[in-house]
Amino acid sequence: MGTVRVIVADSMRADLYDLTEPRGALQAMNTIVNELSGKHERDLGREAPRRMMGSGEPRTALQPRHTHKEHATDQFARQLARTVATQGRAPGVDGVVLVAAPRFLAVLKSHLSKGAAARVIGEVRRDLVDVPKLALRAQVHKVVPLPRRR
Repeated sequence: MGTVRVIVADSMRADLYDLTEPRGALQAMNTIVNELSGKHERDLGREAPRRMMGSGEPRTALQPRHTHKEHATDQFARQLARTVATQGRAPGVDGVVLVAAPRFLAVLKSHLSKGAAARVIGEVRRDLVDVPKLALRAQVHKVVPLPRRR
């Protein structure tokens, strides 16, 4: 078995781990931080909703389709999708395991290319960014396939 890259993410940060043995320990590799997600909505954008006058109707505010925080989360998911694509193609890497809360995992998967999605060998639909490494390892081991014996 080669190395399996494990990406544990939420909307604020993503931790990258290597799993070199099927039931081995996770080795921390890198952390990617989304600096925009920790900010308050008013600090991300200054533009107020526009006002519109109708024919004899009172003014109404046109709300944007997405908030600034949702946009920041979407941009971070795009960045992680590019990371999945590059990490999945790295030499010696057999696949990628994604660990994230269901809502963020859905956003992340929507930005994956077909090639990157093919490199995903497992998913854990839980927010495990802040859990101890042993608990994370137990969840990852459940989805990593064991190598076939000949």
